Amino acid sequence: MKNSYLVIAIVLCLGMLLLPLIATTDTTTPLSELSPTPLAPTQDVFLVLDDKTDEIITLSAKDYITGVVCAEMSASFSPEALKAQTVAAYTYASYKRYMRQNSSDPTEYDVTTSIGTDQAYISEEAAKEKYGEKYEQYISPIKQAVEQVLGEILTYNGAPALTVYHSVSSSNTNSAKDVWGQDYPYLQSVASKLDLMSENYASEVTLSAQEVETALKDLCESDGDYANWFKDIVTSPSGLVLSCNVAGKSIKGTDIRKALGLKSATFYVSFSDDTFTFSVYGYGHGVGMSQYGANCMALKGYTYKEILDHYYPGCTLKNK
Repeated sequence: MKNSYLVIAIVLCLGMLLLPLIATTDTTTPLSELSPTPLAPTQDVFLVLDDKTDEIITLSAKDYITGVVCAEMSASFSPEALKAQTVAAYTYASYKRYMRQNSSDPTEYDVTTSIGTDQAYISEEAAKEKYGEKYEQYISPIKQAVEQVLGEILTYNGAPALTVYHSVSSSNTNSAKDVWGQDYPYLQSVASKLDLMSENYASEVTLSAQEVETALKDLCESDGDYANWFKDIVTSPSGLVLSCNVAGKSIKGTDIRKALGLKSATFYVSFSDDTFTFSVYGYGHGVGMSQYGANCMALKGYTYKEILDHYYPGCTLKNK
């Protein structure tokens, strides 16, 4: 009998302990709808699409930007130019990441390694293979620049700026509106006169009339009157060819550049003996920071902040 009372007492005690738990638990709520445990802050990483393998790789900001600067700028450039390049590269990638994260139809990656689409990138392994025994010599100043300014970002109206850049200007950079048709207050034409000293400032391309006709076949129909091709050329104040009448059809200068493989869309054309000669000035699209101009400014004593302020007027440099 005593044993029976003991069992009943134990059952009653257990019931009193479990009742509050049963009363406060909503058994109708699935576990999948319960709030998850707060996650740690997202690491500063970039999702990078390798244009050679079509693989999306996740890279830390430090590894990615080091690889970009290594691929985009000579390690022999001044430390201040390397720092300006680091900030521009980091800001550009951050802009692309910001746009993806705020897109209604986002891509699976932030940036690609295609220089025709985004900015170049080289892995540490590829850099070691490229530079061989001189790897440490080349990578040391780049790593130092990245270490000093990584995380600093150029913003406009509180968001990352589209900090595009190019190799050499035609002595004045181009506005984004003239090149791509979209205006950005901080991507306007600015002077970059020291670019004239670059070995890549001027180039010349000579093509037969037949070669030009073949290259432009998707843009216009030949009338055979080659001597009167390339008429009514319209240029921007910086010298960029905005449009040109070719064989009776108006074509954008950037499309001509792409079709003929010219270094820039700032060019002059002459025709003689069934041959076209294109005198080209600058290297690249010409928008944003001139890398050569940045190095020249650095050699003259300008800091990376002053270089960035010159090529991206109106932007605010946010310190890390």
